[in-house]
Amino acid sequence: MLRIPHAIGPSFPPGLTRLRAKAEIYSGDAYFQEGWEDLAVVAGPRAAALALRHALLLLKPEAFAGRRAERTLHWLADRRCRIAGCCSVRLGRHAVQALWRYQWNIARRERKAACERLMASGRSVLLLVAPPASDISAAEWMADAKGAARPDQQRPGDLRSELGVTATQLNFVHSADEAADVVRELAILATPTARRRLMQHADRGADAARRAAQLCAQVEAETPPHHLDAERALVAICASAPPGTPARGVLEATADALRAGASHDWAALERAVPRGARRSLRWDLLVIANHFAPPDLACANLLVPSLRSIRSGDPRAASHGKLLEDLPS
Repeated sequence: MLRIPHAIGPSFPPGLTRLRAKAEIYSGDAYFQEGWEDLAVVAGPRAAALALRHALLLLKPEAFAGRRAERTLHWLADRRCRIAGCCSVRLGRHAVQALWRYQWNIARRERKAACERLMASGRSVLLLVAPPASDISAAEWMADAKGAARPDQQRPGDLRSELGVTATQLNFVHSADEAADVVRELAILATPTARRRLMQHADRGADAARRAAQLCAQVEAETPPHHLDAERALVAICASAPPGTPARGVLEATADALRAGASHDWAALERAVPRGARRSLRWDLLVIANHFAPPDLACANLLVPSLRSIRSGDPRAASHGKLLEDLPS
């Protein structure tokens, strides 16, 4: 075990992260502790190796509304990634907050609210994935291969590029950044029984590709299809009030402000929608909330940065970007 200066909990298992800040904070994180205890019960002395060999990939609700699940599974198969286990999860506000707890200190409230509503809009599917062996952890491989959330930073062949991501927050998939995050996020996303089952399947080298395809098909069947296009959504929302009425004028003015970037108040648009139309416009409203969510605060530092943010030179990652290899053992 590593002895971490300024640690706020038990000693941290070595090899699961490259970042000092993560090791220090996760040593006292209740989700990480719980996930690590379960992994140690399942795999014993192989626990760290098991975490390093597996990535966590979450197919979010918009992946099912936008019919991107099958393409995601094909992308994994084309890259010889074995799905070791899967389960469906339904996330509430507190689970969403926990998932991004150490990055959302720079997120504005409107962005967090939009993401919470999106993630709570239906079931997601959690995949535990074993990519081909490489010299980095499976989680690091997946975090890099899935690509950036921002469309202008994506590369050809990245999962998000292949899926056609056009808005940062409507990015279809989430993956754990490092092995330490796989352990922590399994404890957030899955019940104790479900995560131990996933760990057991991974430990014995199971192949759950068929089960994953069946589960994704079930979730897709219960999710209404949607184009996820912000302009089409704005048009549909404005059309919910009759032409020439004060309500239509408010909707069109609010939509124009969003288009022009003069406002990020997506909730104002929702409030202006006639009450009887909100149910049928549910996904249109979700798309608008997440497409026009405000940018993050530029003056704050991330509590725990991602490896991508450090390698890209993001100044918000600078104060916590020291590599764990620099620590004394």
